[in-house]
Amino acid sequence: MVRIYSVTTNASDSDEAAGTAHHTIAWHERAPRDIVGASWILFGTSLCLPALELSNGSPSWGISLLLLGWLGVIAGSVAWFANPLLLIANHSLRQHHVRLALSVSLLASAVALSTPTLSTVMVDGAGNTASVIGYGFGFYLWLGSCLVTCFGSLTLWVHALRGKPRATQSEPSRPSAPSPHLSDRAA
Repeated sequence: MVRIYSVTTNASDSDEAAGTAHHTIAWHERAPRDIVGASWILFGTSLCLPALELSNGSPSWGISLLLLGWLGVIAGSVAWFANPLLLIANHSLRQHHVRLALSVSLLASAVALSTPTLSTVMVDGAGNTASVIGYGFGFYLWLGSCLVTCFGSLTLWVHALRGKPRATQSEPSRPSAPSPHLSDRAA
């Protein structure tokens, strides 16, 4: 797992004695919190807006799709499952498990992008359906929440990879412990 931790402390002796040490947290330490926050703001806002435009003239609101969308499996739709995947990805990112967050958020985004394959949705408990004729602003915010987590995780993952020391051709990697074969030759 790729974990990112980097905290620098700017404190003088007098600050420490007074208990007022100032901590500066690097951007990549704050970034998971900010990415998750932005994702949840988009997600929460999407629940309050129409997500699908239906042929019967009534919009399908984000909150109703969240609560009842799991029933879409009966009709062969898996788009709703982007929601628990997004929850897992955001929790993983908040815990600084960047590679896991990236993997799950990629899957969540792919599942969410399957939404346009929906042609009809169930509109009531009697099994009546309506055709999907368009997508509301709530849909785009929901999709954006998945993509924010995905691209944010990708950015942090690339940043973590660049921060790792790598051996170059001019600097071959050195073994951490001396090889027993080398000590036999020296004797």
